[in-house]
Amino acid sequence: MALALNYSIALFSGQACQLFHSSEYRELLPRLSSSESSAPSAESINACLKGVDFASLDCASRLLILIPDEWLSVTQHSLDHPVSARLLPLAALSFAVESTYATPDNTLYAFQHKTASAHETQLTVYACSKNWSEPLFSAFQQQGRHCILVAYSQFKDFSSRSWSYCTSQQISGYRPEYEKQQKVRRCLWLGVILSLVIHCLAVGLYWYLEQAAKSADMAYQQVMDVTSNWSQDQLASPFVLTALNMVQSLPDRVRVETFQGHGEQAQIHFSLPHAMLKRVLDNWRSMHPQWRWKVEKNTLLTVDQEEVVNVSVQVFRS
Repeated sequence: MALALNYSIALFSGQACQLFHSSEYRELLPRLSSSESSAPSAESINACLKGVDFASLDCASRLLILIPDEWLSVTQHSLDHPVSARLLPLAALSFAVESTYATPDNTLYAFQHKTASAHETQLTVYACSKNWSEPLFSAFQQQGRHCILVAYSQFKDFSSRSWSYCTSQQISGYRPEYEKQQKVRRCLWLGVILSLVIHCLAVGLYWYLEQAAKSADMAYQQVMDVTSNWSQDQLASPFVLTALNMVQSLPDRVRVETFQGHGEQAQIHFSLPHAMLKRVLDNWRSMHPQWRWKVEKNTLLTVDQEEVVNVSVQVFRS
């Protein structure tokens, strides 16, 4: 999906200024050429801006100002040694100050660099003085616009026309804290993403535990529903009450389906893992060796491949 562009463009050429929406940048590219030999004066820029229809500006508060390369000091330099990314802005600033004859605080600049070889870097520097550029910004800033300055050739070579990319390549003053601010911004975004992931995991875990608790409560309630009527029946025989207590002592993983008892016999239907069946039956038989037992079982596999047995046990007093 293409990135939406939402800013305005002020195109300066000759003694005129035209306004466009950023979505029209493709139509602008063929027009980004100029044969002017020098930068206009502040008076000429102000006169040019008097004819601009500010009411036609798009509602977006961001404005990119495009100016011909000839209005700037554009110099190219070949560095015969590698320069780190952190030192490139300082190197470009020194060339900009040298070409504009302005102090570092009064210099606006941008640069493009290409690595020609392992030991050579090609540096192109765009520069102007801050005092000269102020008329380009003032009229638009009075309209509440956030403005950035870019040269024709820069804009044509941009790999992206998004506002964030244009802002990173703009002609501006030296920003020693820019890289640090970028790192802080990236860390903040990483923190936000990490926080969202943790919250999503916490919500998922809470949902899982809630479902597990509900499932356990339902299983317990089923056992209680099966046994509650018998525990309240004062007329039940001692044999039936003994068999009922035996069922109530079953482990949690045993699911009791039905319990029927009358007189001297009882019938129990329940499901449990196959590995538990022998242990449960041996325990019961050791507790009541005098009883007679009839066991019927049907083995099946669950979704997670666990072997489960449906058991029907009939018990008779000898």
